[in-house]
Amino acid sequence: MSVLIKKNTYSDSAKSFEKKMLLKKIAETSDLPTPNAHMVRMLKLLKNENVEMSKIIHEINQDQSLVAKILKMINSGYYGIRNTITSVDQAVSLLGILKTKQLVYSASVIDCFDGGDGGEWAHAYSSSVLMSDLMMNDISAEQNLPMTALMHDIGKIVLKKYSPTKYKMLKSHVVDDEMTLIEAEQQFLQTDHAEAGAYLLRCWGMEESIVVPIENHHNYNMVPAEFALETALLQFVNWVDCVAHDLKPPHYPSRDFLNSVGIEELDRNEWVSFQRSVIAEIAKNQ
Repeated sequence: MSVLIKKNTYSDSAKSFEKKMLLKKIAETSDLPTPNAHMVRMLKLLKNENVEMSKIIHEINQDQSLVAKILKMINSGYYGIRNTITSVDQAVSLLGILKTKQLVYSASVIDCFDGGDGGEWAHAYSSSVLMSDLMMNDISAEQNLPMTALMHDIGKIVLKKYSPTKYKMLKSHVVDDEMTLIEAEQQFLQTDHAEAGAYLLRCWGMEESIVVPIENHHNYNMVPAEFALETALLQFVNWVDCVAHDLKPPHYPSRDFLNSVGIEELDRNEWVSFQRSVIAEIAKNQ
């Protein structure tokens, strides 16, 4: 299957009136996940690739709840650190700036996943970890891809909060193998979690390098030229992590698409096996 790469931007994309109204209602829903003031400051700080680590450490230490989450994650066992880490300064010196940013992002947004059955956060977090590991294979993609993987399904939370009854009903059609989740969302809600998530993240002021791949992580026909590599990697990671979690996986990205962005040689079976070991390690240390 060939994949077209479209040149238009978000502002060029046409939406139906009904879909616009639905998204407007979503924006007006009072109990949507919203970043607190401290998280907003952290996200703005982390956007700067040249930010001094001392500023990040200082900002983290202003929120003891965030500090506790970071220390819990770094001491979980996944990072392979034998001695217990007791301060943010220690964590930063051991992990370096990129992994520290990923850790901060993870700890900052975990509250947005509260209220569910834990499955959404487990998939989000392990997908983020997988993306970090994948990027160690000399892949020249946006450095914030682990954050993109972490947030890629936040639209599910948006749709569940907006219309919990309809969402529960549409999932029954997915369980019965009548349609994929995306197809069911589009049929019953006139939108899907990829679009709803992108809408929310734009409301938060997230940069397009994060939003565009999330908006297109179930788009298998026309993919934006900008961030095409990032979108392909997110589709691959999403598929691998779903299979590794024994969840019903989405469609696998087409070979033509993977070829077009230069990652056709990824061994999906090998990565599924690797990810199962990562998931087991994360679960063991929670």
